[in-house]
Amino acid sequence: MTAKDVEFLFSFGEFGNGNGQFDEPVDIALDGIGNIYVTDFQNDRVQVFDNAGNYQFQFGGTGNGDGQLYKPWGIALTDSGNVYVAEHANHRVQVFDSLGNYQFQFGNEGTGNGQFNEPTGIAMNVNGDIYVAEWANNRVQVFDSAGNYQFQFGSAGTSNGEFRVPANIVLDGDGNIYLAERNNSRVQVFDSTGSYQFQFGGSGNGDGQFLQAFGIALDESGDIYVTDRGNDRVQVFDSAGTFQFAFGNEGTGNGQFDRPNGIAVDDAGRIYVAEGLNNRVSVWQITTMPTPGDANGDGKVDGLDYLVWAENFDDNLAEIHRFTGERGLYDTAASTGLTTWSGRRTSKWAE
Repeated sequence: MTAKDVEFLFSFGEFGNGNGQFDEPVDIALDGIGNIYVTDFQNDRVQVFDNAGNYQFQFGGTGNGDGQLYKPWGIALTDSGNVYVAEHANHRVQVFDSLGNYQFQFGNEGTGNGQFNEPTGIAMNVNGDIYVAEWANNRVQVFDSAGNYQFQFGSAGTSNGEFRVPANIVLDGDGNIYLAERNNSRVQVFDSTGSYQFQFGGSGNGDGQFLQAFGIALDESGDIYVTDRGNDRVQVFDSAGTFQFAFGNEGTGNGQFDRPNGIAVDDAGRIYVAEGLNNRVSVWQITTMPTPGDANGDGKVDGLDYLVWAENFDDNLAEIHRFTGERGLYDTAASTGLTTWSGRRTSKWAE
């Protein structure tokens, strides 16, 4: 058996307007060859990096003309490499090729079908349909790949299927829609037609609670990664919305966050987090750790199973091993009388 964990790898970027610098990075998208596309909100551009964080090129620039950007927020890529950018202040979506060359645009300011009022997150399904969340219109609109309006769902409020400042959106392979709400501090899940399914979260700083749910991403197993912006952490949930673990805390050091915004997860299990106030992208790796199951055969899984498992693995391990983590404690039964265990690994086994 295995359980997930994450470890910090590296970060790139700093405050500024030069190549590779940021002024409030908001969202992240990944292409099929490892390039990282980041919306640089206050610098009115998209910057592109390789998978080691090395600057490659940029496109955009302040304005409202074709190919210019004004407060770019959400970003999504097609399999062919086209880049869709939701412009928060120009109230439109622009489409570029993989090198940043302007292709076309759709939308304008308003409340009607196909119009936008501060679009935020953007995502697409396997058929190329485009889903755009709107900050001020409190809805999601759906378009075909050419930008033709299809349908919409959502309205302002706090009830099921209603929104208060939807910040970002992602779809799974079955077309289910996961939407992070900034002001309702929750994630709502809809089917491919926009019909409400369930929700999780709620305002707070406990496990599974949010202080501004902001960015959202899925890994290959269907687990859900949500940036908890006000609590300066990322929380991880299974596909049913059950809390698994969290990582990060407030600060400027490695593995810390200051206003985590967008998030993306690649096929290799790397997690990319755009930090709005640290003006960088931090990169993490999903790891796995073995778990014992019912190692002592007593019909339940608890701390004693970890002891039996460790002793079978290495007779000396249980003697010297002490494992403390952000959310749990593991020690020898002889010294603590431990019968339960909860949490996740945050450090390596003692050598």
